[in-house]
Amino acid sequence: MTAQIGLALVLLIGAGLMMNSFLRIESNDLGGDPKGLLTFDFRFPQSQLMKPVGQQYRGVGLWDISPNVALTYDRLFERVQGLPGVISAAGASRPPFAGAMGIQFTIEGRPAPEPGPQGSSTNAAYMPVTPNYFSTVRIPVLQGRDFSASDTASAPLVVIISKAMAQRWWANENPIGQRITFDFVPDEQPREIIGVVGDVRMNQTQKQPGPIVYLPHVQQSQRWIGPAWNYRSAMFYILRTSGNPTGMAAAVRAAVAEIDPSKPAGNLQTVEQNLRDQVSGQRVYMLLLTVFGVIAGLLAAVGIYGVMAYAVTQRTREIGIRMALGATSTSVLSLVLKQALMLVLIGLILGIAGAFGLTRFLASELYGVTATDPTTFIAVSAGLVLVAVLASLIPTRRAVSVDPTEALRHE
Repeated sequence: MTAQIGLALVLLIGAGLMMNSFLRIESNDLGGDPKGLLTFDFRFPQSQLMKPVGQQYRGVGLWDISPNVALTYDRLFERVQGLPGVISAAGASRPPFAGAMGIQFTIEGRPAPEPGPQGSSTNAAYMPVTPNYFSTVRIPVLQGRDFSASDTASAPLVVIISKAMAQRWWANENPIGQRITFDFVPDEQPREIIGVVGDVRMNQTQKQPGPIVYLPHVQQSQRWIGPAWNYRSAMFYILRTSGNPTGMAAAVRAAVAEIDPSKPAGNLQTVEQNLRDQVSGQRVYMLLLTVFGVIAGLLAAVGIYGVMAYAVTQRTREIGIRMALGATSTSVLSLVLKQALMLVLIGLILGIAGAFGLTRFLASELYGVTATDPTTFIAVSAGLVLVAVLASLIPTRRAVSVDPTEALRHE
């Protein structure tokens, strides 16, 4: 019985930790509203996207991006905005809350940071977007202005930064009007900060939002490094719909076919589905541990009941003598439960020791909770004690309800 309790406790604590972690992930404030958003990507093959220029930068080959790429992205952007049922539409280099490429930059008027073992200290997530991106994803604009149709490839270069980026590098000054220069390809030009927006998590499990720099996708450098070509090969469109987002699938495919029938809409799914996919591993672990934990808990309860029923049956004559001599039902019940709880206590000690040793293997899958979270350990242990007490209580109450004269005749 003690072994069953110990094993059940290990599994239930593992399930409790995963459930605690999963609930914390689900309650994360993403910084935008994922509900009602449909996304899909429109992608160019490398042969149509760019061509090599025969030069290298920092040991990496350089390529020229075809100007037709941005024009085609804009044509599709205009087309999907007019689809029936679309409240607003936007495009970005990645879907919302689904990661981004990192980019280094320098700040005008400040010395360039010394490269360290982790790279430049001025590094941010790089997010090229279309106008309407912030209103579509519902990211608040805190300072300055949003991008507009006037921010074209020939217009002055501009960027918008996240609140975390503003607080990190312009904590005591206004970032609006400051200029930064990307350190990615040669001959990058300074870009003026025109706005600050709310922080966004790059994925559902990101603990703290990091710095993000947004720029009009048409103002990206036309020269690009070869290994990062895939980041320029696709535009992810985000549609906020008035009804069920998946009901727009047919209209989206038709609109894409009008622009270029050789490039179908890819990865057509809701943002909420994308977020669920990000935590699918944690969900599976949680469900498996919960199922095994519940089964182990039921087996432990059955084992406790069986052992206590047998022990009480063996002591029926003793119980009859005690009650004949004046013992109350409460005192007899307390006597038997104390012995049962002693066995439960031994099982708890074994289980907690095993849980401390084994739950550390779950540490990499946990979010916002440690592998030795005291709240989970205490709550699960208390729950298992309650199950053990109930399992012990049933046969004991049955024994003390027997008439003492019948109990004395029991063999």
